[in-house]
Amino acid sequence: MNQQIRQFLLNLGPEPISDVVQLQRLLAEVWSSLSGASDGGMKGDKLLDRAESMSWDPPYITFSIERHGSVVNGSTRAEIQDWCVDLDKWTAEIISTRCRQLYPTSRPMPVNTPAEEIAHAILNKLEHESLNWYGDDRVRVLIGTIIPDGGYKQTVSGRRGRFRKALGILIEADDWKAVAANTYQRSSAQR
Repeated sequence: MNQQIRQFLLNLGPEPISDVVQLQRLLAEVWSSLSGASDGGMKGDKLLDRAESMSWDPPYITFSIERHGSVVNGSTRAEIQDWCVDLDKWTAEIISTRCRQLYPTSRPMPVNTPAEEIAHAILNKLEHESLNWYGDDRVRVLIGTIIPDGGYKQTVSGRRGRFRKALGILIEADDWKAVAANTYQRSSAQR
């Protein structure tokens, strides 16, 4: 197989590859035998129809490939890996990475206003649709009513984290502390 890829490239001069489908297929077949190819966590079959900007500058094949691991986990961006295959050394290595925006990002959500509203209700022991009170000194914030599920996981998680931080700052001066996820208690009630 090593000879097939070399023979294919021998017929080309140093230039961008015109028959990328053939080169993708040949490279995919030898991928697992290249030293360093597994460092990017990529199997050879991922090259088929996905390797971009392939070029040949003897003894190097360079290309870019879009990786989707972060997208599967809720990101709006894919990682682009730039690879260099050295046919003399029979190695493959990632030479750089960058991101590509695949989907529009969600609009920013300011968390200070809802945090102030909830802090006011807690500090004044008021009933609120986003609060479950357990006595006068313990309350659970129903964060899903403030920052609902839906949308990108990282966005929802980030918004909720920023909300919790803002709320904590606003209520800690009055001796309230987080005692569990989204649950707060007055420190004097803990004694």
